[in-house]
Amino acid sequence: MALEKAVFSYYFRRVEEYREGFDADEANIKAPKAQAVDDMRDLVSLRCIKVMSPFDSGSRQIGFIFDATFDPQLGLGVLVTNGSVETVDTQDFLLG
Repeated sequence: MALEKAVFSYYFRRVEEYREGFDADEANIKAPKAQAVDDMRDLVSLRCIKVMSPFDSGSRQIGFIFDATFDPQLGLGVLVTNGSVETVDTQDFLLG
């Protein structure tokens, strides 16, 4: 649930920026004004899970890479370190 909340929070902060990239009708479909975590289900879909090789040998890192209707080019990436969400951003930081 922490991952879902982090994705929603990230999207909520940037929704207006995303909406500007679409015409009015398209914005309501691809970047709607979500009001709750459950509203994100149709906007993101899990593409893959990546087990990361952290610099600190004592930590465990997993990257979740999502396709996103609101950012079809860059999608969304979430880095979880030792069970806590560390970063939510475009997926490119996990693919490099």
